[in-house]
Amino acid sequence: MLHELHEKIVHLLASPTLFYLGFSIWLTNSFLESTYAWIFVPASVSKALRYVALGLVVLWSLCRSKSRLRVVPIYMAIAAAIYLCTRSTKFVKYSFVLLIPLGRLAGQEGLRSRSAWISLIGSSILVCSAANAESVALLDLGVLFLASQDVEFRSLASLALVLTSAFVAIVLVGASLGVLGNYILDPGVSGRMRYYLGFSYALYPARYLFLITCLVMYLERGKPSPVEVVALVIANTFVYKLVDARLAFYCAMMVLLVGCIVGRLRANLLDKKAVRVILIAAIPALAVIAVASAIVYDPDVEWMARLNAGGILGNRMSLANAALKSMGVPPLGQKVQFVGNALSATDEVSGAYNYVDSIYVQILVVYGPLVWLIIAGLQTMALKTALDNRDAVLAVILLTVAGQGIIDDAMLTINYNTFVLLGASAAAQIVDIVGKDHGPLKVLHGANGDANQVRLKGAQDAQGTWQQFEYE
Repeated sequence: MLHELHEKIVHLLASPTLFYLGFSIWLTNSFLESTYAWIFVPASVSKALRYVALGLVVLWSLCRSKSRLRVVPIYMAIAAAIYLCTRSTKFVKYSFVLLIPLGRLAGQEGLRSRSAWISLIGSSILVCSAANAESVALLDLGVLFLASQDVEFRSLASLALVLTSAFVAIVLVGASLGVLGNYILDPGVSGRMRYYLGFSYALYPARYLFLITCLVMYLERGKPSPVEVVALVIANTFVYKLVDARLAFYCAMMVLLVGCIVGRLRANLLDKKAVRVILIAAIPALAVIAVASAIVYDPDVEWMARLNAGGILGNRMSLANAALKSMGVPPLGQKVQFVGNALSATDEVSGAYNYVDSIYVQILVVYGPLVWLIIAGLQTMALKTALDNRDAVLAVILLTVAGQGIIDDAMLTINYNTFVLLGASAAAQIVDIVGKDHGPLKVLHGANGDANQVRLKGAQDAQGTWQQFEYE
C-alpha cells in the first residue's frame, strides 16, 4: 500500500505540470521585478519566490530522471569539496544548477550518457562564471535551460504568451488609471520624452510586446488572423509612441511582416545548401561583429563617431569600447556594476551611465569567453534545428532576436525571450545523435510546428541528417 502511494506521488511529481508550475512562478516573479511598484517590495520576497520556483523545477527534473534522492549525497559531497577548495560559500550557492545533470547521471540515463556529461561540464563552467560575477540571472537561466530539454516547447510558448499578455495588459491599465506609477524620463537625459508605463524602465513594455509578437507568430505558424495582426500593430505602435523604444518596435514589425510572408510560402528555399550555410553562420557572425566593432571603435575616426552617436546606436559603441578597456575580459566571470536608466526606490537612476547594451559584449565582459562561446553555439544549434525542420517562421524569429542582440541585452532574459530555451532541446538532440545516446525520448519540432516524441534510430545519410525515426 505504501509502495503504491509512493509510486503515485513520484509519478505525479514527474508530470510536466510541476515544471509548468515552477516556470509560471518564476515568470510571474520576473514580471513583477520589472514593474515600478516592485521596487518597494523587500528583496527577500522576490528571492523566496525565485527559490520556490527553481526548487519545483529541479524536483521535477530529478523525479523525471528517476534519480530521486540518490543524487542528494552526491551533490552534498561535491558542494563540500567546492567549499573546501574555495573557502567560499558563493560557489556552493551557485552549484545548485548541478543537481539537474547529476540527477540524469544518477538516474535512468546512467553514466554512459554523453549528453548528461556534457551538460555537467557546461553547468560547471556556468557555476564558476555566475559565482564570480555574482549573477543569479545566469543561475536561473541554467536551471530552466537544462530542465526545459524535457518539455514540449510549444506548450511552454503557449503558457508564456498567456502569462505575458495578461501581465502587460494589467500593468498598462494600472498605469493608465494612475494605480501604478508612470515615471517620465526627463528629455534632457536622453533627448527623448519616454514614459515608463508602470515599469521600472521605458524599454520593458516594448520588449514584452516584441516577445508577444514573436510568440503569436510562432504559435500561429506565420498565419495569424487579421484581428491578431491589427491588434499587434496597434499595441506595438501605441507603446512605441510613448516609450520611444525604436529597436524593439522595428524588430516586432519585421517579425510580423517577414513572418507572414514566409509563413505563406513553401520552405523549399531552406533546402538549398548555400542558403542554409549563410543563415546558420549568421548568429556567430553577428556575435563577432558586435565584439569587433566595440574593439576597433575609435572616436577620432569621423565616420565611427557619427555612426556611434546617430540612429538607434545612441553611443552604444563607445560604451562597449570603454567597458572592454576598463573592465577587460575575465576567463570565468567577474563582478561588474553597470548603471543604466532603470529606476531605484527614490525614483532616480542610480549613478553615471555606463551600461553596455550589446548582449554579446556584455556576456564577454561579465561572464567570459567560454560562456560567450556556449551561448553563441546553443543559439546557432537552435537555428540549425529550425532550418532542419523547415520552420521558416522560427528561423526569422531567432535571426531577428540575434540581430537585436548587437545593441540590446534582452536575448538571455527568459521573460523577454522565451526562445532562448530552444537551444537546450536542440543541443540535446545533436549530442544524442553524435554520442549515439538512446535514452529518454526527445521532442523534435516538425515543419508544421507540431512536436513528435521520437527515439532516434538508424544512420546518417550523405547530407548528415537523420532520416529514420521510430515513433512511440
